Amino acid sequence: TFPLGMFVSLLLLVWRAHALPVTSVSNFEEWMDCTAANNCRQYSVSAMDIPIVYNTWGDTTRHGFMFAPTEKVPELVRYRNLLEFNEDDRLVTFPIQTNPDVKPLVLRAWEHETVMVKLSNIIRPNIPMPNVSVGLHLSAEAYNVPSDGAWCGSNPASFVKPGDSMYYKWIMGQKALYHFHNSADLQGSEEGSNTRGLYGAIVVEQRGSTWRDPETGDICPHCISADICPAELAAPDLDVTFPFYLPIKKYPDYNKNCFRDNFLIFHDEPPVKRAQWFLDSCAGGACVPHCEDNTGDPEPIPDRSIMVINYRSEHVDNRMIECDKFKRWVVEGAQGNRLEQPRKFLRPFLADTSCQGEEIHHNSWTMGDPPEYLMPRAYLGDPFKFRLVHGAIKENHVFHLHIYAWHAIPHDWKSSLIDAQTFGMGSTYEIQPLYGAGNRNRIPGDIIFHCHLYPHFAQGMWGFHRIYDTYQNGETYYPDGQRVQRLLHLPDRNPPDPPTPTHPGFPAFMESTGEQGSCVFGKKCLPPWIPDHLSKEDVAFLRSDGYDYRPPTELEVAAMNSDPRPGFMFAKVPMPTSVPVVRLFATLLKRNITFNDAPENPLFDPDGLVYVNDDEYPEEERQVLHTQSSTPPGYWHPLTMRAPKGTIIEAHMKNGLPNFFPETPFDKAIPICRSDGDPSLWAPFVGGDGLHGIFRGEMGNHIHLVKFEHITADGAATGWNYMSGTRFGKRTVHRWWVDEAFGSCFMHAHPYANIRQKHGHYSHIMAEPEGAEFSDNGGANSALQTTVCWDHPDMSVPRYQDPPHNLIPDDYDMDYPAGRNCFREFIIFFGDQASVFTLNDNGEVVPVNPPAAPGTLDDQGTTVVNLMAEPLWRRPAQPTRQFQIANPTTKIFNTVAGDFIKVRLMQGSHEEQHSFVIHGMKWRRWASDRDSRIVNQQTSGISEQFTLDIHGEYGTGDHMYKLDAIDDLWVGNWGIIRSHQTHKQAGLMFALPPSSRAPQPVINSDRVREYWVDAISTEIRYNFNETDPLGMKYVVRRHRHPDGKVEEIPHDSPIHESPMVLRALQGELIKVHLTNLLDIPCFTRPEKVFPQTPLDLSTDCGQPVGERENLQRITFDDDIECFDRSITEHRDLSRFRLNEENCPNRIVSQAVSLHCDLLSYNIKESDGVNVGQNSPPRSPEQFVRPKQTRVYTFLADKAYGPCPCRDHADVRNHRHHGLIAAIVVYPADTKVCEWVGPRSGTQEPYDALLPRNYEEYLVFYQDSLRLWVGDQIVPDFSPADGINVDFEDQGSKAMSYKRAIPRDAPFPVEATRDALLVEGLPGGVTLSREIDNWLQIFNPEMILSVRPGANMHWAIIGGLDKRRNQGMHIHGHAFDADTHIARHFFKEAVDPLPAPSYSRMHTFHVTPYPGDWCYRSNAVFTMASHGLWGIMRVDPHGLSHDDCFEPVPAEIVLIRLRDA
Repeated sequence: TFPLGMFVSLLLLVWRAHALPVTSVSNFEEWMDCTAANNCRQYSVSAMDIPIVYNTWGDTTRHGFMFAPTEKVPELVRYRNLLEFNEDDRLVTFPIQTNPDVKPLVLRAWEHETVMVKLSNIIRPNIPMPNVSVGLHLSAEAYNVPSDGAWCGSNPASFVKPGDSMYYKWIMGQKALYHFHNSADLQGSEEGSNTRGLYGAIVVEQRGSTWRDPETGDICPHCISADICPAELAAPDLDVTFPFYLPIKKYPDYNKNCFRDNFLIFHDEPPVKRAQWFLDSCAGGACVPHCEDNTGDPEPIPDRSIMVINYRSEHVDNRMIECDKFKRWVVEGAQGNRLEQPRKFLRPFLADTSCQGEEIHHNSWTMGDPPEYLMPRAYLGDPFKFRLVHGAIKENHVFHLHIYAWHAIPHDWKSSLIDAQTFGMGSTYEIQPLYGAGNRNRIPGDIIFHCHLYPHFAQGMWGFHRIYDTYQNGETYYPDGQRVQRLLHLPDRNPPDPPTPTHPGFPAFMESTGEQGSCVFGKKCLPPWIPDHLSKEDVAFLRSDGYDYRPPTELEVAAMNSDPRPGFMFAKVPMPTSVPVVRLFATLLKRNITFNDAPENPLFDPDGLVYVNDDEYPEEERQVLHTQSSTPPGYWHPLTMRAPKGTIIEAHMKNGLPNFFPETPFDKAIPICRSDGDPSLWAPFVGGDGLHGIFRGEMGNHIHLVKFEHITADGAATGWNYMSGTRFGKRTVHRWWVDEAFGSCFMHAHPYANIRQKHGHYSHIMAEPEGAEFSDNGGANSALQTTVCWDHPDMSVPRYQDPPHNLIPDDYDMDYPAGRNCFREFIIFFGDQASVFTLNDNGEVVPVNPPAAPGTLDDQGTTVVNLMAEPLWRRPAQPTRQFQIANPTTKIFNTVAGDFIKVRLMQGSHEEQHSFVIHGMKWRRWASDRDSRIVNQQTSGISEQFTLDIHGEYGTGDHMYKLDAIDDLWVGNWGIIRSHQTHKQAGLMFALPPSSRAPQPVINSDRVREYWVDAISTEIRYNFNETDPLGMKYVVRRHRHPDGKVEEIPHDSPIHESPMVLRALQGELIKVHLTNLLDIPCFTRPEKVFPQTPLDLSTDCGQPVGERENLQRITFDDDIECFDRSITEHRDLSRFRLNEENCPNRIVSQAVSLHCDLLSYNIKESDGVNVGQNSPPRSPEQFVRPKQTRVYTFLADKAYGPCPCRDHADVRNHRHHGLIAAIVVYPADTKVCEWVGPRSGTQEPYDALLPRNYEEYLVFYQDSLRLWVGDQIVPDFSPADGINVDFEDQGSKAMSYKRAIPRDAPFPVEATRDALLVEGLPGGVTLSREIDNWLQIFNPEMILSVRPGANMHWAIIGGLDKRRNQGMHIHGHAFDADTHIARHFFKEAVDPLPAPSYSRMHTFHVTPYPGDWCYRSNAVFTMASHGLWGIMRVDPHGLSHDDCFEPVPAEIVLIRLRDA
C-alpha cells in the first residue's frame, strides 16, 4: 500500500515537472531560449506613466499609468510630451483627441504555450507618486514564485523597481481568459497605480489561431477588437444563392469558424479632472441649465467621478451640457470652441435641440459616436464574443447587452439563459451570444452595452455594438459627415452587398432631414409607420393621434422586410406568422406609492411610477391631469405580464405621465424650466439664443431576453437608431417574441433611467413554459402570485387555449423538468435607492436619506421589495420579537407544503448588490440544470433575473424570505412564504397534482451526531493590537459521534480562535445543544459609533430619519426582553457602549440563537428565529434565554458542503460581533480527520480508480466590525485615504477573526518576528510607508501550511453584515467555477462574494512550487487598508493529513499508473 497523499502528490509533481518547469529568479535564460520552435511566445512590455484622456471633452487622469507594448513606447512618449497641463493638472491642449495607442494592454497566446514577458519599469520618478514599483501579477495558476509579480511573505520580490526590468514566465493551459495587474502597489485610494490604469488581460486561444485587425487584416495581438480564425477553418459556406446573413445558427462553432473578439476591460472611479477649456467655456454657470427667472444651479461642479471601459468614458454630464452649448455655438458661429473638435458635426436641425438629459445621452444624431474602443463592429450573422475583464478595485458591475441572450456558463447549454451578468474585481467573463450578430432575426443597428448599475451607466460605462447590413470599405460616411472605418468580412462568411443609392444600409436609410416631421427639434427621428401597400393587417390605429409614428421615406420603405409589422419592420428575418399574437395595453402612471403605512412613520414616494394593465383599470383611473401634483397614497407592485413560450406579445405602451415633475430633495425638476403658458413648452436657457423647444418626456419600455427590434422598439435612443421612447400622451407598439421560457424578462426605463427607475419605473414579462395557463384566484394576469399549469383538468383560463409553437426549431430545447406540469409562482422584485419620504412630528413631508444635492448620484433613499417595506425599527423594539406578532406589510405568499414553487427573483433598481435568502427552502444554482449545486442564497444586481426552483422539500410554517445584508433587512426587505397543510387553508383554488408535489421532509435518522456548544462573551483579538472587546463566539465543548464515542474539546484549543466549524455526514441527524453564556445585562446599549444603515439617525441610535422634533422614547421595562436581571458583565465595558441617554431606542438582546442554511429542519422549531405564526403560543421560542440550553435539530439530507450558521436573536448586533459558524456536510462514506475547527482533511469515497484525499480550509469573511486599540476606535479607513465611507463600507473587515496588519495602521503595533520591514517609533512601531512590501507584513495566525500538489477544498463563508462584495483570489491557483462541470471551465478568481449567507466550496490542486502564496480579497479598495489577506505557505514539510487517510491498495495504484 501507498499513502494516498504521497501518491497523489507524486503524480502531480511528475506531471507538473514536464508541464511547468521551475524557473530561475530572473528567467533570463528562458527568455533567450523563447522561440516559436520551442512552443514559446515573447512579449516585451513597459510600465509607463502617461496621461489618459477618456473622451474628447477632456476628462483626463494626468498621472495615469499603463502597460504598453515596448515597441509603442517612443510614440507614446512623443504623445505625452505634446500634451500640456496647468498647475491644477488640467489638460489645456486643444483640440482634444483620444489616442488609440493609449488603451489597456491585451495579450494573446495559444493553448499549452509558454509566454515570456519582459517587463520594464520606465515610470518617471518625478511624478507625484515617486518610486512606483511594478509587478505583473497574473490571476491564474500558470507560474512559479519568481513570476508572481508581488512580494508575498518570505518569497523573493518579483516586481520591478523604477528603471529596472525582469522576466515573467507563464505556462498557458487550455483556452481561457486571465486578468493581470500591478501587485506591487495595492493601495485602495486614488494614489494607487491600479486605480490609475495598471491592468490588462491575456486570452488563450486554440493552437494555430490567428488574430487580425478587423480594419487592416494585419496580425494584431494587442487589438482590443480582433478577428479570430482557427488554424483549420471549416469548409466555408459561401453559397451566394442566399443572403450573407444566413444560415441562422443558435450556437456558433467557435472552434471551427472565425469570430469577432471584443475586449471590454472595466474600471471604476479613477482620479479625473475636466479640461481647462471646459471650465473656461462654462464660467458663470454657462453650461448649467437655468431658467429665465434666474432659478437653477449657478455653477457646475467642475470635477466628478467617471466609470471606464477600455480607458474610455462618455459621462452623461458632458453630453447634457454639450446639447445646450453646442446648439448655441451653431447659432452664434463661435470659433475656438467645440466646433473645432474633429468628430463633431453641424446639422441645421440641431439649432432647435431641446435636450433634457438622459433621453438622448447615448444618441449619435445629437452627440456623435462615442470614442474608439466603445464601439465594436460586425456584419449581420457574424459570430462574436465579448471578453469582460474587471480591472477595478472597488465596485462590482452588471454587464448588459441589448437584444441578445447567452448561457450563464459558456459551453454549458443546460445553464440558464441570461442577458445581464454580475462580475467582480479581478474576475473575467466570456460572453457567447446566441445566433450571432443581429440575433435570431438578423437586425442591423446600434446595440448598446452598459453597466446596468445606473450611476455607473451615467458616469460613462457604456458603448455600442454596431451591426452593418452593407459592406463598409472605408469610403462611406455617417450622417454627421464622419468617415465609416473599413470593416473586413470574416474569411469564412459571404461579404455583404455594397451600399447603393436605393439600399444604402444602416444608418444611411434612416430619415434624418426632418422633412417628414420625423426629427422633431433635433432629437433623433421617430420610427415610421407601415405604409398601406406593405401592411398585412389593420394598422389604422397607427394613423390616430394616440400613436407616436410618422410616414416613412422611400429609403425606409425599401429597407423594410417582407412582412413589416408595428415595432418590427427592419429585421431581415421577420417574426414567424403562425405564432399566436396577444395584444397587451398598458400605461405608465405617476402614483403616490406607499411602501409602509405605519401611523407615525409612513414611508411613501409621492412621485412613484407604475405600469398598469389597461384591462384591469378603467380609463378614468388612468387619466393623469398635467396639473395634478399628487394622487392618494396606495400600495402598488411592479406589473407582471405573462405569456407562454411560443407567443408574440404586441404591447401597446402609453406614456401617461405628467409633463412636469418639480424639484425634490432627490431629483432636479423635469424639465428644468417650466413655461408660464403651455406647460408642454420648455423655456430656453438664459443666454440670448432665443430658441425654444418642446419637452417630450419620452417613456422607455426596454425589454430583456425576448426577441425584438432595437432600431424601432428598444425603448431607448441608441446611436443612430430611431428614438423609440414614447412621448407624453402617446402610445408606441412593441413586438416581443417569447421564443424561450426565459422566466422573468425585465422591462424598464431607458430615457431618464437614473431618475425614473428608482421611482418604480420597472416591470417584467413572465415567459412561461410552452402551452402554459395561469391563474391567481382573481383572474388578473398581473398578480405577484399565481399558479401555472399546462394540461391540467382543474385549470380553466380562456387565454392561450391552444399550445403555441416556434416557427424556427431550436437546436437545444431548454424546457422544465420532466413530470412537472404545475407550479406555484411567486414574484419577488426588489429595488434600491427608492426615493422615500415620511412625516415629521408636525405632519410635514420630509425626505429619508436624500442625496447631498438633487440629481446627484450619491447613495440615497432605501430598498424596497415589490414596492413595499417592513422596517424592523417599526416592529417590536425587543430584538427577539421583530419578526413575529403582526404580519409584515410586504407580500405574504401562500403555498401548500410540498408544492413545487418557482420564485422569480428580479432587481428593478438601482446600484447596489443584494443577497437573497429563504429560510428552510433550497434550490439548484441553475434551474435548468438539475446537476448544479444546491443553494439557498442568490446574489443579484440590477436587471439580473433568477428562477429558484423549489421542489417541494419543505414543511408547513412561515418561511422568511429576505435580503440578508443588514442595510437591507433593517429597512424592511423581508416577508413570508406561508406553507399550509391544504390548498383550502392557503386560500388557493386547487391542489397541485401528485407529479407537482413532494412529500414533506422527515427530520429524523437513526444516525445522530451531537454537539454541545456555548455562546460566550469574549474579547476577540484580530491581530497584535486590534480587538473587539464586545465580541461573542460560538464555542464547541463536546462532540458525540453516532457510534456513541465522545470527544471533549479543550477550552484552550486553537480551534476557538476562529469561528466555529462543525462537520457531519449525509444522512445524519445533527443535534446542537446551545447554551447561552453571554454576559449581557438587561437593557444594554450597542457599541459607540455602530455601523449605520440607510434609515438610521445616529443621534437617536437607530430611529428613522425624518427630522423628528419630539422623538418617542421607548421604555424597556418588561420581562419580554429582559430575561435575567442578575447578569452582570465580568469586565467593565461601559466605555465601549452607548447608554440610555444617547441611545434610548435600541438595546442588545440577552438571547442567542442558531440559524443554519441549507440543512433540513422543522421551520417551526429549529429556524433560530420566531417568524410570523412560528411564534408562541403556536410554536416554541426559537432563541435561548440566558443560562439556558436549547437543542437545534438539523437533518444532513444531502452532501451540501459548507452551510453558513449565525445568530438570529439580534440581527442588528450579534452577527458583526462574531456569532457566526458553519456546518460542513460530506457524502455518507467520507472519512473526516477533524470534526471541528476550520482545518481538516477528508477522504472521499472510491471512484473508478482512487479515493480522493483533500486538505480542507474554511475562510469566513467579516465586515461591519467595530474594533478598538485601547480606548480608541479603529476608523473604517486610514484618514490619509480621504475616502467618503458609504453605508456598505462602514466598519472594519476581517477573515475568520483575523486581520493582517493594515498598511499605514493609525495605531502602534507590537513588533514580532513575523512583522518584517517595520520602522521603530516611540511607543512602538508602525508599518513601513513603502507600498510594495505590504504583503510581507502579516498576522502569523493567517498563515496556512500545505504540501505541494495536495488536493484542496477551500470553503468561503459569508459571515457578513454589509452588502459590499469582496471576492477571493489565491495567487498562483485557479478554482472550479462550478463543481459539477468538467475542468474545461476554470476561473482565476471566485465569483463576487455577496453579503451574508454566502457559502462555496472550491476545489483545486495546490501548486507544486514551494513558497508563500497570498490569498486575499480582490476588492483592493479595502483589502490592504483592512488586512483582508493571508498566506498559503506551500512547504514539502507542511501540514498534511496523510496519516489520517486510508492507504490505497497496491492493485489500484498499479492500474492508475498503467493508465497514466
